[in-house]
Amino acid sequence: MADSLPIRQIVFIGNSLQRLGLKTLKEYESKDCKLWQVTKERMKKLLPYFCQDCHSAAQVLHHISYEHLGAERTSEVAWLCRDCHTKRHQDLSNWAKHAP
Repeated sequence: MADSLPIRQIVFIGNSLQRLGLKTLKEYESKDCKLWQVTKERMKKLLPYFCQDCHSAAQVLHHISYEHLGAERTSEVAWLCRDCHTKRHQDLSNWAKHAP
């Protein structure tokens, strides 16, 4: 995923993770991170709990933006099924490869 992000966003995410006492985004989004688990539970109550792309069962809370990492807003995440989540990341990766 980091390969598909602009350098400014990578630095911003790194600074946000450091503020949270974490080293990687994977560490933040793990089952062991209580803050991420609380965020997911909060988003289950605030957002429609189904895939925003295909309307099947929600399985993954996807970051649209990392601006408020650790204090995500509803506009910065979306529930997706695993297939749509994978597709979104593939689309981001393809976009980054062909961006000017």
